[in-house]
Amino acid sequence: MLREVALSVLVLLVVFAFAVGGLAAVWFPLETMISSDDGPDGDLVADSVIMMILGIALVAFAVGLAVAFPADRREKHRIAVTVIALVAAFGIGTAFIVVNFPGGLPDDVYELDRACDGTTYDDATPYAGPAPHPVTVQMPSETGQLLIETPGLPNGSVWPVADPDEPEAVQLIACGSLEGEQRSDELTCGPYSPTGLGSGISVPMVRATYRVRVYELRTHRQIRSVVVEGEDTECPKTTSEPPPDRMLSELTDDQWQTVLADLVNADLP
Repeated sequence: MLREVALSVLVLLVVFAFAVGGLAAVWFPLETMISSDDGPDGDLVADSVIMMILGIALVAFAVGLAVAFPADRREKHRIAVTVIALVAAFGIGTAFIVVNFPGGLPDDVYELDRACDGTTYDDATPYAGPAPHPVTVQMPSETGQLLIETPGLPNGSVWPVADPDEPEAVQLIACGSLEGEQRSDELTCGPYSPTGLGSGISVPMVRATYRVRVYELRTHRQIRSVVVEGEDTECPKTTSEPPPDRMLSELTDDQWQTVLADLVNADLP
C-alpha cells in the first residue's frame, strides 16, 4: 500500500512538472514575441515557435503519462489520483499564467507602456490613500513609439514621485498621443552630424499638440484627459541616425505640474 501511494505521488509530481512546464513554454515565448518593442524578427519568431512546439509536446506527454498510468491496473484509487494529478497540473499551471500575465507587473517601469493600450495589472498599487501617488509618463516620440518621460519640478529639480524606480510603486500612468503639429520656419534644430564631420543635417521643430490621458495603472480607469500644446522647443543635443523628419516640442515642467500635480498630491479615501 505504501508503495502504491508513493508511486501515485511521484506520478502526480511528474505530471504536474511536465504540464506546468509545457504551459510556460507555450506562453512565455508567445508573450515575448507579442510584446517585443522592435516587432517580431525572424530569429525571435523561430525561437518562439520551437519553444511552443516543445511546450505542446510536454503537455501531450503529461496527458499521455496520466492516461497510461492506470492502464495496467485500474483500481479506483489509482485512477482517482491520476485524474486529480492531471486536473491539478493544468489548473495550477493555468492559474500561474493568468495571475502573472498580463496581470503581473513587469520588472522595469520602462515596460509599463502596454498599460496605455489597456493592459491592467492586478498586483499594481491602487490609486487610493494619502498622497503622494507615484506616476510614470509615456509620451510619443517622432517615430510614434511611446517613450518614458521624467517631468521635473518647475525649479528644475527632480520630481521623485514622477520618476519611480520600481513598478510596484506606480499608481498612475500618463499616456500621450499626438493630436496635431504646427510647423514654423523659425524653429530648426541642428545641424546634426553623426560622424562629427561635415555640415550635418538640420531638422525642423514643430509645435506638437498632445492628448494626455491619465489612468489608474491597476484598473486602466481613466482619471483625466486633457489636450495641451508642448511649449518646450529646446532642441536635443543629439539625434538618431538617420535623423527624424522633424522634432516634436514637449511639455514643460510647469505644464506637467498643471496636468499631474493635483492628482499626485490628492489625499484619497
